[in-house]
Amino acid sequence: MRAILLALCCSLISTLSSQGLVTFMHNGITREYNLYVPTSYTAGTPVPLVFALHGTTQTGAGIMDFSDFNSVAEANGFIVAYPSGIGGSWNTGLPGASTADDLGLIDTIATILEQQYTIDPLRIFSCGFSAGGYMSYRLACESPRCFAAVVSVAGTMTEVAYNACAPTFPANVLHIHGTSDLVVNYNGGGLTGKSVDEVLALWNTWNDCNSTPLITALPNIVTLDLSTVEHHDYAPCTQGAVELLKVLGGGHQWPGTSNLLAGLGIINQDIDASEEIWDFFSQHSCLDVNTGSPDFAATPATLTGHCVYGQCAVDWSGAATTYKLFDGRGALMCTGTLTRGRTAIALPGRTSGLFVLRCQQGATLRLVAE
Repeated sequence: MRAILLALCCSLISTLSSQGLVTFMHNGITREYNLYVPTSYTAGTPVPLVFALHGTTQTGAGIMDFSDFNSVAEANGFIVAYPSGIGGSWNTGLPGASTADDLGLIDTIATILEQQYTIDPLRIFSCGFSAGGYMSYRLACESPRCFAAVVSVAGTMTEVAYNACAPTFPANVLHIHGTSDLVVNYNGGGLTGKSVDEVLALWNTWNDCNSTPLITALPNIVTLDLSTVEHHDYAPCTQGAVELLKVLGGGHQWPGTSNLLAGLGIINQDIDASEEIWDFFSQHSCLDVNTGSPDFAATPATLTGHCVYGQCAVDWSGAATTYKLFDGRGALMCTGTLTRGRTAIALPGRTSGLFVLRCQQGATLRLVAE
């Protein structure tokens, strides 16, 4: 009966909240997020999930507007969620910031959306502007869930978050920052915490990257914006990628936006931050950071299966291949070999939940054990 009621509840929520504003209770507090689901979404086909986190004094609806991420999601087929912090603030450790359980909030939203939609748990991402960037770094450092990549626009890390950073999973990192940012100074200090260079050095250490980047000047497409962009790539890395889009002369802004009130200072128009973010996200998954290798090539062979009583029966029509089994948060649980026909796979230490099986030829299977 409980399973039936839960299914009915999830079905109703999905019908009501596929797009628009969603409210729910978290830790006894009413929380909300705006949601966009592309028209191409098809149940049963795994899609990426992107969190876009607003800056201080802003809202989820605000960053949805000035980032125009809905257009990028529609064009590229991913779901995007825009949570709102309490009082326009996230639990970043910045002076006067919220003390709410925002790490738990975002994990809960991801779980809710996994129940309603076919989310690929290996392709969950977070990006944010200003305080939302600080919060995205906290997710990469502290969340038990695998965020395959994070992007911070005009936000760094506080001393406390920097010193406490201990990622459960490696994370691919892209940082976008203006050198003339008067709110979160590029060189750090004061109340805003670490400099951009210090933040990147931390992630270079975690991801085992080259300490000296390859620097490429991007085309100065719009000369009237009084700013230019450099791309810094710290490859090669043995874990996740680390990259920087350094906006020379740029202010505390979301590059490419047409909303003059989104931040403060010069808005660079040579790049579109939302497009750059998705381009970065689209190259990465938790599979990448677990194996250090690119996604496997696609295959026409079929992969089906079901789970019951802590064991899955998987049917594979191709030649013998290795597989990796991940839990719903992207953690690698076990590896093995699939042979043509049926293979039994025990769920180590777990009898229920969401699992993802990926085989070497590229086929992916979502498994739900109850």
